[in-house]
Amino acid sequence: MQTNGPIHDYARYASASSSSLLRPHAPGETSDAAVFIYRKNFSTLAQLSMLPSLFISGFVIIFYELIFPRLFVTQFESDTSLQILEFCIYLFGGLTAGFIVANIGLAKIATYAHVIVDAAINQEDLNRVQVERRAAGHFGIAYRTMMRTIFFTLAPAMASVIPLVICGLLLTITQEANIIPGVAAALGSTLIPIGIIWSLTKLNVGLGAASVALNENRKPKEAILRSKYLFGNKSKPPPKANPAATAIGGSILIYILLRAGYSSLLSSFEVGTHIQNLMPTPYLKAAADIVIGILPEFLAILFITPYVAVAAALFYYQRRICVEGLDISLLNENLPSNRR
Repeated sequence: MQTNGPIHDYARYASASSSSLLRPHAPGETSDAAVFIYRKNFSTLAQLSMLPSLFISGFVIIFYELIFPRLFVTQFESDTSLQILEFCIYLFGGLTAGFIVANIGLAKIATYAHVIVDAAINQEDLNRVQVERRAAGHFGIAYRTMMRTIFFTLAPAMASVIPLVICGLLLTITQEANIIPGVAAALGSTLIPIGIIWSLTKLNVGLGAASVALNENRKPKEAILRSKYLFGNKSKPPPKANPAATAIGGSILIYILLRAGYSSLLSSFEVGTHIQNLMPTPYLKAAADIVIGILPEFLAILFITPYVAVAAALFYYQRRICVEGLDISLLNENLPSNRR
């Protein structure tokens, strides 16, 4: 039964709704909140993200050092079908191996960001050890969900290459240029941009699935379905600009500029050559060459990926608020029973 008059201990149960993180945001406000949390916890995030960033950089090493050079070199000079098969094995097998390695780091950073954002919402200040301890039990579900999400998001882009592979196989089998390989080639050229665009339309759902799994302890398949409900194009109200997706787009531009400036520096001053000459053994020279080569990628991953993870975690709460009225539900839970 409801009663009238002042509510005692109002601050205790109103704190959830008064928090700037648990109220509806304009798109820019969520980005500002992500920047605030990122800056406040920068030291903790940087320390915890150092090793995971190396795993993500491992994807760069696998692709550029092991896969990319082999895509254009073949052991089967006279057999086109085996050349195509070799190309597909290196490309798709290498990408899969790279994603498995990189996802270790991505899942770690996403888990740390989840703990930090959850602490910020609950108005807690955690140090590095506390964040690491709380995140320890969530890594498995984050890794499995993000692994499934990667293939869910990139499947259209990867599948769009299949017609071109079929075209090459048909040319090899028929040994002549007829209409069927031509149609397959034209279809492939059309489907590749469509596949890339289709994958981009799934980015919101992909970014949200890990937050759903971590916050609601759902299995990967359930997390993706739930993410479609919260972040998909048919969600009501439709999602506004996702700060995590925006950060990814901005970080690509920053990386391109960083890579261009870094490459120019290396070529102008021969810094890489001088460092390699200081290495006493061939193995250390090779290791130095790899480190020098991926340094811009490592720095971009180290500083940008934690911010993207924080923004994605915050956007999850915003979608819960907009779609399900999470802030009102929390306020109602904290109200005394006689005032509900």
